[in-house]
Amino acid sequence: MKTTHKLIFFCLLIAYCLLSSCQSEKQSDLRARMQEWDDILWEKSDIEIDEGPQAILDSLESINFKSLNYKNRAYYYLLQTIARDKSYYVFENDSVISIAVKWYKNKPDAYNYSRSLFYHAIVLSQIHTNDSLMFFSIKTAENVFLEKKLNDSLLYGRICVFMGSLHYSRGNYDISNDYYEKAASTFKAIGNTDRYISAKVNQVWYLISIGEHDAALNMLNNIDYPEKISDKALSYIYNVYSGYYTAIKNYSAAIEYNKLDFALNNVPKTPEDSATHYFSLIKNYCRAGIPDSAIRYAKQLELSLRENNPNNHFYFIGMSDAYDQAGMGDIGNEYLRKAYFSLRSNIYDNSQQRILELEKKYDMSRKEYELMKARQEKKLFVAFFAITVLVFIITIIVTYQHRQIQKQKNLLIQEEKEHIAKINVLQKKAINLFPSFVQISNTVLQRNYSLELQEDMDKAIFSLKVALINELSSIFPVEKDSIDYENLSEKEQLIFLLTEFGFSNAEIATILLITEANVRSTKSKIKKKSETF
Repeated sequence: MKTTHKLIFFCLLIAYCLLSSCQSEKQSDLRARMQEWDDILWEKSDIEIDEGPQAILDSLESINFKSLNYKNRAYYYLLQTIARDKSYYVFENDSVISIAVKWYKNKPDAYNYSRSLFYHAIVLSQIHTNDSLMFFSIKTAENVFLEKKLNDSLLYGRICVFMGSLHYSRGNYDISNDYYEKAASTFKAIGNTDRYISAKVNQVWYLISIGEHDAALNMLNNIDYPEKISDKALSYIYNVYSGYYTAIKNYSAAIEYNKLDFALNNVPKTPEDSATHYFSLIKNYCRAGIPDSAIRYAKQLELSLRENNPNNHFYFIGMSDAYDQAGMGDIGNEYLRKAYFSLRSNIYDNSQQRILELEKKYDMSRKEYELMKARQEKKLFVAFFAITVLVFIITIIVTYQHRQIQKQKNLLIQEEKEHIAKINVLQKKAINLFPSFVQISNTVLQRNYSLELQEDMDKAIFSLKVALINELSSIFPVEKDSIDYENLSEKEQLIFLLTEFGFSNAEIATILLITEANVRSTKSKIKKKSETF
């Protein structure tokens, strides 16, 4: 019995080993086939397939991806995305390429990780997602390429082109031009003429966008390329010539280059490419004042539009302008209405897409969302409270300053009143001294003139001066330490006292019955006697 069990176990073990070996061999064969397709798609192989990338895409989709191991499945999804992009497939989401990105992120295959990030950015650009997510993917692809020192000039050049386009859309024209210059140098070094011309043309677009039209034409005319180039490269050149002539308002020449571009037969055109060409022709015909031709291309444009295209509102506005210029206002208004609904739908879709992408990027749970919302509400409350406190503090400061100003104003009014009162008191004191002066004068005049009479008169005047100074000193007591007061004459003492208490020259002259010039002269004498006056 035991021998039978051992035999069964041994047979099962052999069967498992054989099955695993076959499965491993099958995975290796599939890997080798996919590597061949990869070389063709990535322009590494000289093998040509009649139907191009579409044939490779059909071959890939004939494989049962569920039978692939995780490593081959990630590679499969990367190649499927590359083939779809080259076949002008319209991407609706990034679910396929995201699987490849997640797999290669934690694996030592930096080359395919960089490529998967690059194509993730391409897919995101085609589904019109938020450009911050595109920037994250393409910037990470660039960083991985440079840090790992990968050896694929084609990949680096394409990364630079994408970075240039992204910065151009953000308005960072100088940074954009730097990336285009790197791309042009890279493509020229590996002899990829089509991509080299594309990069140089993007530099011309940069010059046109900043208004350097002469420099743009000079660069365009001096692009170094062979005599025979592909229709694809010619399309780049015709398109930028059209843009140049549109910028300098030579619409007839712009239209001719639009036609040359559109007439190229060997350039695959997606519906979006066709719509862009029609739209350019419509705008140039409208600017050239040829509405009939504009309407003809407007009809072609409408047929090429695909639903939910985020640029549809621009196209509808262009068609509306064509019909308005032709005097068909009703039709023009109908296209404006379509433009409005298209834009509204686009804004809503973008908003929803952005929410979904944010949830996907940060893997937010409902609890995290509520926590973030609570934090946001807390921040709003703190901000509101801080603003309220700030307003309250400002109100207090303004009120305090207003009261201080009012208090200072009242103080000035009070000082003015006191000043006037002092003048009145001084006048009264002078009037009170006048009878004494009259009495002394009458007494002196009743006598005969003599030397004694002169002395009595001098004494009388001196006594009056002393009395006046004493009266002033009693009214306006001042600190006399700052000046040699005793060495001043009576007149100087009077003017000094009145000046100390803020009387002006005119007021002093009125009180002492002298001129202002006399007051100023006396003050000069006082200054000479003291440096502090």
